[in-house]
Amino acid sequence: MRERSHQPDPPRRLAAALGWEQVPELSDDELRELDEEFEAAQAEARRLADQQQVAQIRSADGLTQPRMFDSDQELNEFLADLRAQRREGAADA
Repeated sequence: MRERSHQPDPPRRLAAALGWEQVPELSDDELRELDEEFEAAQAEARRLADQQQVAQIRSADGLTQPRMFDSDQELNEFLADLRAQRREGAADA
């Protein structure tokens, strides 16, 4: 596991980015567990991207590239799925 960079109050920054009004208090063990889960998810995403031979989108600008989506419907389905995943993630927290 990589060494965590201890920036000022990461849980509060994350909560603000997710639009949470309250910040959960996390122990060092819980933070380590979240780091491990995040790293595992990143590794899985990299594996899938390699398998599908796709590149990572590094910013929202990447979504505006020509032919990123074959149709407006495909884009709307992607955005709806993304919103649903975010809502599900926020509900699980």
